[in-house]
This record gives sequence, structure tokens and C-alpha cells, in this order.
Amino acid sequence: MNHLLTKIAGHARRNTKTENEQVTGEPRSRRVLVVGVGSAGVAALEWVFEDTPDASTLAVNTDRISLEIHRSEVKMLIGQKFFHGRGALGHAEAAARAARAAQADIADFVKGFDIVAVLTALGGGTGSGAAPVIAAVARAQGAVVVAVAVLPFKAERTRRQRALEAFGLLRKEAHTTILLDSEALLPVAGDLPVATRFAPLRSIYHGFP
Repeated sequence: MNHLLTKIAGHARRNTKTENEQVTGEPRSRRVLVVGVGSAGVAALEWVFEDTPDASTLAVNTDRISLEIHRSEVKMLIGQKFFHGRGALGHAEAAARAARAAQADIADFVKGFDIVAVLTALGGGTGSGAAPVIAAVARAQGAVVVAVAVLPFKAERTRRQRALEAFGLLRKEAHTTILLDSEALLPVAGDLPVATRFAPLRSIYHGFP
């Protein structure tokens, strides 16, 4: 994940100019925010919190317990009115409404960051519904938005269909989208424990020249 974020930062430096560069010609230090959305995104964000101290981290979820057990600099519980601190359980549209209700707070937090990376797993409720909203808010604040999303297995038909629909929305809001398909992990990971199976995502990089 540290290698991935390094590539993201380098790509953004090559393709954007800061206001200070345009006025003085002198680059200023860039600021990177990584947002984990939904329980899987929040779990992945903990890797960033541990391995990439130069990046700021924000965990966003409807599930209070998920936020409590994983580490992040800042944690944001959304959708209390809809979910009462529990997971979205596949209700992506309700999660999207929850994110829109919190978009003023999200905008205040992401303001000033040059690069915002959104980490999520699609197919559930919170990641599918809230991640596109958060990406849109970050983009509206002038950040370069990179989304890293994981698709569920083909056998999870309902979740995968929901994930593909959410991916279409996320792709419209992010400048660059990196899609990781769980199906492609099967020949590599086999019957390994989940934690071991997904550990290589720390260093996966694809999508930047």
C-alpha cells in the first residue's frame, strides 16, 4: 500500500500544478489524504495508518464497531439516523443518502488536500453507496481523486451486480480508478487465510505510467 500511495503521489505531481507553482514557480509540499470507506475500506486503511505516516487518514463507516476496532487519525460515523451505528447491510442507496447528509463535514475535512485516495470494497452497502459521494466531494474541493476498489467473487451474484453498478458511479467521480477483482485472487491465494490473501495489496500498483 505504501508503494501504491507513492505512485499515486508521483502521478499527481506530474499531472497537476498547485496554485503556488503557478504563481511563483516553486513547488510546495503536497498533502495526501487516504479515506477508507465501509468496513473493508476501514480495515485496509489501518495498513496505511501503520505503513505510510506521511499520509493523513480518515475512516468513514456506518458501523460503529468497525470504526472502534481499526486505527485511523480521524474517524467519521455516518448515517446514525438510518443505521443506528450498525452496518448498511447492502442498502447502498441509504448509505449514499447518509454520505450526502454528512458531505459538509466531509468537505471541511478534505479541503486543502492535494490528493485524496478512496479505499473501499464494493458490493456491500456503505462502500457501494458512500464511496462515490465521498469521491465527488473531494473532487469538488479541488483534489486529485484516486479510487481503489475491490470487486466481490462472481459467485456472490447480488453483491457483484451491486458492485459493478457502484463502480460505474465511482469511476465517474474519480480521476483514476484502480479495480481489484477478488476472482483474480483465487488462483494465487487458494485457501490461504483472508489476512494473508489480501496482504499483497499493500504493494499492488496498476494504472499509472
